[in-house]
Amino acid sequence: MMKYLTKEVSGSVTLRLSNSLDTNPFDHGLRAWLEFRVYSGGGFTSTDDLKQRAVEVWDELTLEMCRTWCSEFKERMETVVAANGGQAKLRCNTTLDSVIRNY
Repeated sequence: MMKYLTKEVSGSVTLRLSNSLDTNPFDHGLRAWLEFRVYSGGGFTSTDDLKQRAVEVWDELTLEMCRTWCSEFKERMETVVAANGGQAKLRCNTTLDSVIRNY
């Protein structure tokens, strides 16, 4: 992708997507929530049991949860930008915290 952008876009292309979990919306909320909900039940005797639990948990996902993660993600990105690419102090995932408390 960088080769293509460098060739097709005038000027220097220096921005790259971050590999940090803090700046990945999938890892920020959804993945953490899924892992917690799927594995908190435990007791899997087969991969089919695990797959079934993952499907059940996926069906629990709500639009409100996605909205909350999106609103938290904006604040996380602002913190990263304010740190000018350096180390940023980010709050732990408040959505996951509330899921754990209310579980």
